[in-house]
Amino acid sequence: MLDVVTKFLLLGFCFSSLSSWAKVSIGNNLSEVSLSVHGVFLKDEHAALNQKEAINAYKNGDFFSPKNGKTRFGLVKDTYWMVTPILNNQGFDQSFAITQRYASTDRIEFWILNENFEVKNYAMGGDKAENQRHSLNHRLPAFKTKFSPGKNYLLVRAQTEGSVNFDITLSSTDSFNTRTLVDYVILSSLLSMLIIMAIYNLLIYFELKKLTYLLYVIFVSSITMQAMAYSGMAKHITDNYTNLTNLFYPLAGNITSVAATLFGYFFLGLKSQRRSIQLVAAPAIVIGIISAFVTFFDYNTGSKLSVLAALFTSLGLIFMGVYMSLKRFRPAYFFTVAWFTVIFFNILRVLSLAGVVQSNFFTEWGVMIGAVIETALISLALADKVRLSEKNSFNRIKNLNHNLRIESDKVKNLNENLEQLVEEQTREISSIMQHIQLGIVVIKGDELSVSSTYSDAAYQIFNVSQLEGVYAIDLLFQNADINKEARDQVASIIESCLGNHSLNFISNEHLFPLEMKYNFGTVTKDYQFSWQIVVDQNEIIEKFIVSVKDITHLKQLESAAKENSRELDLIGEIIDVSTKQFSNFMKSSTDFIADNKRVIIENSKLPTSALKNLFINLHTIKGAARSLGFANLTPMIHNTEQLVFEMMENKREIDRNILRHDHSEIEDMLVLYEQLNSSKLGRNSSDTVSVSYMFLENLCQQIYNFASQLSLEFRSQALELSSELAELTYTSGEVLFKEVLDNSEMLARDLVKEYPVIEIENNHVYFSQKGQEIIRNVFIHVVRNSMDHGIETAEVRKSKGKSPEGHIKVSLDSSGDRLKIVYSDDGQGLNISRIREMAVEKGIIDQNSTYSVEDLAELIFHAGFSTSQDITDISGRGVGMSAVREYFQQIGGTVDLEISEEGPAREPRTHVNFKLIMTLPESYFLVKDNQIKRTA
Repeated sequence: MLDVVTKFLLLGFCFSSLSSWAKVSIGNNLSEVSLSVHGVFLKDEHAALNQKEAINAYKNGDFFSPKNGKTRFGLVKDTYWMVTPILNNQGFDQSFAITQRYASTDRIEFWILNENFEVKNYAMGGDKAENQRHSLNHRLPAFKTKFSPGKNYLLVRAQTEGSVNFDITLSSTDSFNTRTLVDYVILSSLLSMLIIMAIYNLLIYFELKKLTYLLYVIFVSSITMQAMAYSGMAKHITDNYTNLTNLFYPLAGNITSVAATLFGYFFLGLKSQRRSIQLVAAPAIVIGIISAFVTFFDYNTGSKLSVLAALFTSLGLIFMGVYMSLKRFRPAYFFTVAWFTVIFFNILRVLSLAGVVQSNFFTEWGVMIGAVIETALISLALADKVRLSEKNSFNRIKNLNHNLRIESDKVKNLNENLEQLVEEQTREISSIMQHIQLGIVVIKGDELSVSSTYSDAAYQIFNVSQLEGVYAIDLLFQNADINKEARDQVASIIESCLGNHSLNFISNEHLFPLEMKYNFGTVTKDYQFSWQIVVDQNEIIEKFIVSVKDITHLKQLESAAKENSRELDLIGEIIDVSTKQFSNFMKSSTDFIADNKRVIIENSKLPTSALKNLFINLHTIKGAARSLGFANLTPMIHNTEQLVFEMMENKREIDRNILRHDHSEIEDMLVLYEQLNSSKLGRNSSDTVSVSYMFLENLCQQIYNFASQLSLEFRSQALELSSELAELTYTSGEVLFKEVLDNSEMLARDLVKEYPVIEIENNHVYFSQKGQEIIRNVFIHVVRNSMDHGIETAEVRKSKGKSPEGHIKVSLDSSGDRLKIVYSDDGQGLNISRIREMAVEKGIIDQNSTYSVEDLAELIFHAGFSTSQDITDISGRGVGMSAVREYFQQIGGTVDLEISEEGPAREPRTHVNFKLIMTLPESYFLVKDNQIKRTA
């Protein structure tokens, strides 16, 4: 029971509310009233309601009143209903006109209902609605209807993909006719002005063919189409105007955005401005084109994009106008004001379409008024630009006329003095040709003969007595060091170029010789050539001009400069080496090269053993040269060493001639070093003083032997003399090893390692000349192997708790009949694992067999064995320790390894420390302890 009562109360409330909405009262004095502001609305999202269902919703109170009387709902796709109660307070029927003053509606339907919601009249309009004949022929949806006495209702349904707008008015017949007349007069006037402006500028375009005018015509035409679309005038173009109103508006708007932007770009001359200024026009153009394309497929999205394009166009045009106004471009003033005006009204129109601003006089007519004002101002701007252009053209013509008068006066003066000038020029050219030191000849004609124009120096340069009429090719090349093919090629090019376009010369210019040697009996000269052409006004080649310069002296100076530069290089290398070191190096290197040349000459087939000896000797010389810093000699030796290595490895055929040639070049370089040391530095590096070192050594030994037979007094004097002679011929082991181990400094730098600490225990040992030579040759390899393979880098040593620099120790023990030399370092030792791996790879040992550490360590003396990963000029040849043992064995000495690290005697072990034990026979050293004594 309570529910029934509640429903009746709610229904009574609704009807009481409905009666309170009846705000529109009509009488005899009513001229025009807006029905929209008095209506209520309902959103029908899927267009699901019919007329009866909408009335029921109205009765149930589902309709809403818009905030602030807003009757525009923006760019949406939804269907909206509107109901407005209308009270006829007269006692008879009254006729009025109902008009929807917004043309861009797809479909709009009107129902006139009595107080019982019965349909009394129905009308339909819109550019997508079925064609219907209305009682009123109007550009907008309009019809005439009657209202009965009492309460009436207007029910409206609007469907659109554009802006939803309820701008519906109720007008008396007289008011409707008056407003219609005024509207059509305003529209016709504004549209006529736009059309006339478009036609006028189109005619200017046909006359001037300037793109600016065409773009302006497109812009004005698109504005006209927009005006016809949103004003509803499209209805008067054709009876079948479906889609014209809605589709024309965004399409015409996009065309307007693109055309306006391009017009501003060209009109304001932005093409000559900075790239960043030019890019201002890009967004409006891109969005306008995209929007136009999208509109055909999705009207709603296209409409929204057209609004965005209009925004970018507005900002861009204002920026361009202001920018050029600041640069004092006068037409930009009109342009900027014009665009401010039209943009203001367009923005107002867009805000109205979006439902932000209610419809008023300015939203309805402002765009067209602004367009007319804009076209007038732009016309002024165009006219002003034309005036400026004419003024600039006039000034240019004036300047050209002034310059023309000046040039005319010059020509007149030139003609008056032409004969005198020609005579002066002829004398000058004749004087130049007589005194110039270049050989200049001119080649012309099919016969390629020398013309009468040539320099006197050409007689001397080509060593001839006749020039004019001589065949140019014979003249140029008869004494030249050039083959017949190249000579004929030059003749052929000249023949093909004469009488043809200059491109022929340009494409073949690189084939002409620029420098050549000439032989005149016993005299040889160097000539430099320059080839030029003479062309006529059509770029046809008429003559060849050949200039020849004698550069013999320059070549000689250049050669001498290169030779002097090389000598200075070599002298710089020699100066850094002590006289004694240089002497020792020259003697040992010369002996090695001589020995190699002897081996090459005596062995017709050069077996592997002979090649190995060659290689060891070259490797030793290279190490010594590198340690002394002989940078010009080291690469020569390295290349020859590489050649021998490839022959040993059967990678290259053995060629004794090449080996002899390379060794001769090394020998010549050694001779050059020796000559420079002697002649330029005044140093004597020979192996003699007043007598030979060998003689002094023998004399020292004989005196020592003879001293034992003398009396005590003479024995002391003999031993003293023997000691003084020993000072001249023997060298202290400490001095010798310091000299040899200095090589480690350069090796450390090349290997990016710290310079090692060197400790030498000498024990009064002195070495003879032969002993010194053995130590130098051997320790080149020992130190290189120690620095490259044994001593680690500073970072690795630090990680192992060692000092950054390595330690090398050499001790000399002469307690027996031989000298025992012990060499060791504190590096990582021998890489036993790597030695085994490389030995298996080379087929030296069996992979499945077990070997002691000593056996594996002994493999480092195997010929061609190396644990280095890469072959460089420092290591990797597998020669070092093999050469060391071979040197000692040749003189009756020995070389052995002593494994010094504690650990298991058998594998597996990774690294082991070792000492290198070498022994020398007694003839290579002596011991001096206050007096000279034999080591035996």
